[in-house]
Amino acid sequence: IHGGFLSGIGGIVLYTAAAARSRRMAPVMLMTLVSSVFATFINPYGIKLWQHLIQALTLPRDIIEWLPMPLWDLDAFTGFRLLLLLALVMVAAGWRENRDRSLPSLAVLAVTACLAVRYRRHAPFFGLAAAAFLGPYLDGAICRIRKSVSGRRLKNIRIMPIVFAIYVMIA
Repeated sequence: IHGGFLSGIGGIVLYTAAAARSRRMAPVMLMTLVSSVFATFINPYGIKLWQHLIQALTLPRDIIEWLPMPLWDLDAFTGFRLLLLLALVMVAAGWRENRDRSLPSLAVLAVTACLAVRYRRHAPFFGLAAAAFLGPYLDGAICRIRKSVSGRRLKNIRIMPIVFAIYVMIA
């Protein structure tokens, strides 16, 4: 049994914390969290699975995929670094225009980014989180750009194909 289910539990914890903070859907999210954790005990190993995971998570790692990601190399993770930079720019640029700021979504982005920097193997999870949660910030950034160039010749430039091309190059 793979320990990757801990990522799902972590995501539920983030959403439960956000629900408790806003007092919206808190009981539902708390029940989801509790039932999800209890469901992990339904396996051939019972509680020993958790004991094994705790032991495995504390072991030193010499495997390359568990090493920290160097931030300034040109290697297989250059796309991650560009996507991280693009994500930061999109959130910053689209913050004011975005009315649907989701604290859990930002938390998932932040946690997956931190995990990817700390452990290379988590970079794809940040890519998935970025694809899922950056849309409203990208839209806000595009609205902000359009407002700033209104009345100028640049207004007719189609921004979405440019952004899509940049995203495809990074991926």
